[in-house]
Amino acid sequence: MPAKWVFVGGLGLLLASHSPLLAAQGPEPDSTSVLNPGHSTRWGRPQTAAVLSAVIPGAGQFYNREYWKIPLVYGLIGATGYFLYTQQAQTNHYALALDYRLDNDPLTIDPYAGQYTPTQLLSLKNTARRSRDYAALGMLAAWGFQVLDAHVGGHLYSFDVSRNLELQARVAPADWGTGISLQLDLLSTPSRTAP
Repeated sequence: MPAKWVFVGGLGLLLASHSPLLAAQGPEPDSTSVLNPGHSTRWGRPQTAAVLSAVIPGAGQFYNREYWKIPLVYGLIGATGYFLYTQQAQTNHYALALDYRLDNDPLTIDPYAGQYTPTQLLSLKNTARRSRDYAALGMLAAWGFQVLDAHVGGHLYSFDVSRNLELQARVAPADWGTGISLQLDLLSTPSRTAP
């Protein structure tokens, strides 16, 4: 069973590394990159953060200096991983109980003798297996969500969120017909100093 998950994880990383999202999307190197050989124009900050997060959960958030998100990433992946583990254990337990019931060996002890019928044991095993599958999908979704968060955080890394922003709203008659239009402008204002 663990070899299957290693194969699936490796296949996922292989597909992610060859996706068009991570391909070089920038123009050819310009004169500034020739003058600065350490600067690479192949990948930008968002792509690097996404790849880091795909390889190591939380590494993209660390790269984007969003340190407060790292415990959330590990908490989400850990919770779904714990649910996956418990549901797998329950699936194995009910499968073993069903095997004990149907093996026709008088020496085996049936833990659910007189409590469940074989059909009910099969139903319990299938329910636990379905919950395990949902937990695996949840874990995959949590992993993908943190990669997406790192990618978006890389785009917003240099976004101006200082206190020197001003929102200006104007209501005016609509140019194209009856009604009114609302225009919002986000302006950067000079910093104010106290006299």
